[in-house]
Amino acid sequence: MKTLTCHNMRAILIMIPLLTLICFSAQGCGKKADPLCPPVVATAGISGLAVESRGGGAQVNWVVPAHAQSFDRVRIYRSSLNRRVGGCSRCPRAFVLLAEVDLGDTRFFNVGEGRYAYLDSTVEKGCRYTYRVSACKAAGRCDDLPEIVEIDF
Repeated sequence: MKTLTCHNMRAILIMIPLLTLICFSAQGCGKKADPLCPPVVATAGISGLAVESRGGGAQVNWVVPAHAQSFDRVRIYRSSLNRRVGGCSRCPRAFVLLAEVDLGDTRFFNVGEGRYAYLDSTVEKGCRYTYRVSACKAAGRCDDLPEIVEIDF
């Protein structure tokens, strides 16, 4: 068995940092491409959004075109403005998720020919309610919320 001499030890100490430097420099400069968002497939949106007073509540109605029946739930958003307090009707409104309703939910009903409705029974007198409805697919992707409807109670 050979013993390490001072000369051999010095060679090993020089080789370790040199090999480490070669390993790290072989990987490239380390610059990576900018991150990209995953592709988003837009769902076909709802149309014909309307609201009416029905049974002491606000019934929100909408139409889903026949070619867009691939959604499995809708999200219904609501903004409320208390008219008795004198809220600003032209100011930006905060919409909160009122309900996320699956097709089998009893609060959500098909009124025929791609027309659907949801009854909001939590409305109060003296308020103005604004609604938005978004169709969603199973993966959680929802369409934009361009249409709004309002009703006063």
